[in-house]
Amino acid sequence: MGYDNYQMIKKAITEYEYLVDRINESGSIDKMREVARNIQTFAKDLLRKERAYINSLMVRSKILLVFAIFVILIVETVINIKLAQSIASPVRNLEEITKRGADRDFSGRIEIKGRDELSTLGASFN
Repeated sequence: MGYDNYQMIKKAITEYEYLVDRINESGSIDKMREVARNIQTFAKDLLRKERAYINSLMVRSKILLVFAIFVILIVETVINIKLAQSIASPVRNLEEITKRGADRDFSGRIEIKGRDELSTLGASFN
């Protein structure tokens, strides 16, 4: 949209400048005024189109931003749920084995995965 319009305006202005330079020679002030009006009309139309284009870009950008935030929130929620489950599940398992031990049932074993604090605690219960 931009480069073609720029070329058209440039051509019209060049024609206008040519007419201004030749005005004293030919006396064609009416032709110069007509070209000037055409340039002004074209510039106004172009400005109106550019504003509409910019407004549509702004609307699309806002929609894209809202969509991106929504996707990020969904991904973040899924990651947080998985992370919480990875922490809570071993703790619940450890709690269950501990309750069995309190009831004198020492048959339960804690599955040890990884090398973190919960794994060390589970190994000490086994």
